[in-house]
Amino acid sequence: MAEEDFAIGIGDPNEMKHFVETYPVFMEKFASLEAVRNKVFERQGEGNLFDIAIVAFGKVCAEDFQQVFVLCGNGFGIGAMQMLRGMYERRVTAAYLLTHQDELIGLSLTTKFIEIKH
Repeated sequence: MAEEDFAIGIGDPNEMKHFVETYPVFMEKFASLEAVRNKVFERQGEGNLFDIAIVAFGKVCAEDFQQVFVLCGNGFGIGAMQMLRGMYERRVTAAYLLTHQDELIGLSLTTKFIEIKH
């Protein structure tokens, strides 16, 4: 199917062009950001339930970042700002969990509930 066969388009080429021209340094560094993200999150299901939860928070934040990029690149800055709130909250939660890992590792009520349910 050729591009002209589509009745609708995805994204706004004018907004993306404006974004690329406005933020050339970001565009230059974006491939490096993606490479680091891919390297960090290439592991799957390693460690205990706590470790897996922290990695999951990170993966969601990385996906949120991608979505913010797509929204900004297409002129939807308000939607991007809405996504940033959740991304920030997940990052803060993950940081708290890592900082207080020793205190939280003994709490296994949720783990026991999950084990019983599955």
